[in-house]
Amino acid sequence: MRSDVFVIDVNKFKPGDVVLSTNSASRVSQVIRKVTDSNFSHASIAMMGSNCVEAVGNGVRVMCLERIHVADLSNVRVLRLKASFDADVPTKAASAAKGCLFRPYWPRGAMAAGLGLSGDRRNEDSFFCSHLVAHCYIEAGIEIFGREIPEAIVPGDFLRLTTFFDDVTESAFRAIPKKYAPAFALDVEGYPGDSEDAFAALNQNISRNLDSEFKTEEWFRPFRNKLHQFSEWYGLYFYFQDLEVLRKYDAGLVKSFNKYDFSNFLRSEMSRNHPLMFVTIEQWAQLLDTAPFSHKDLVALIELLKASEASFQQNTDIYISDLEKENWLMSLKPMLIDYEGVRLLQGFYKERLAIARECIKITSEKIGLLTARLCR
Repeated sequence: MRSDVFVIDVNKFKPGDVVLSTNSASRVSQVIRKVTDSNFSHASIAMMGSNCVEAVGNGVRVMCLERIHVADLSNVRVLRLKASFDADVPTKAASAAKGCLFRPYWPRGAMAAGLGLSGDRRNEDSFFCSHLVAHCYIEAGIEIFGREIPEAIVPGDFLRLTTFFDDVTESAFRAIPKKYAPAFALDVEGYPGDSEDAFAALNQNISRNLDSEFKTEEWFRPFRNKLHQFSEWYGLYFYFQDLEVLRKYDAGLVKSFNKYDFSNFLRSEMSRNHPLMFVTIEQWAQLLDTAPFSHKDLVALIELLKASEASFQQNTDIYISDLEKENWLMSLKPMLIDYEGVRLLQGFYKERLAIARECIKITSEKIGLLTARLCR
């Protein structure tokens, strides 16, 4: 008897979607559910493709839902703003979430909200999970909780917003055989914890290193808060007007890159997260010839690969947009091309783009082999 689990359908997942979840085996989740009188203990917001933004122990980070599966669909909800609202509101909320990346987690705020003791204290410098999601929708122009401040919101509160959100859980996920599921589960033990998101950890480490490097420097004081307001440290380059300051910042950034082995980070992380993408076509063909795949197995694999192909295509579009944006920024400050940190960052974006295109090509060829196998 085939045992199914559930994975996100990237083609039906939209920016601004609110994802509620709980880990049934986690004691922390159990406590949160109990004190908030809810079936859910965590909230996140969709950004682009299968990426969500969430506030967890090591700060606000990106989580890729394609890396996880759901064992029991009752442990997750996907809520989407009703079509009666302006169509650009969810996109604005997703954009606000991106702007909050790498800010610190706010454990005291989370505890106060859970116990109903938030009062009227406001905080837009650090976040806990549901606080972040409510904040993003307020930034997008909708006060979904009326007079309640986002700092008082807990994950279960989103379930009572039936005048604002539709439940699209059933359409956002699809069933696949368990043996093809991603390694991590969102709702049972095995969910990737804070340290799993290597890219978020890298960004935070570099930001902290820069902060430590320059904290006693007078010129850096006006920019300390801005350092944590960008999804990339690249943005700070365009705030500095003094060339000497630019050189100091660039030297500090390169020092941070070297400390955390920035140059070798991308491909090793991509290989770890997407191992099947780096299996050669010859190896793939050999696997198909030797493994006992049923017709249903082949169909399921094709669906999985098509979803991955769509995700990589979305990533490609994002990376091209990033490079175009940076080319425009470079036209404002052409002298930046002389800085080693800028060249390293541009190389990083180009490498991401090249890998995404490589994955699209390989995935397309693998789908072709699977389709041919089906027709035998």
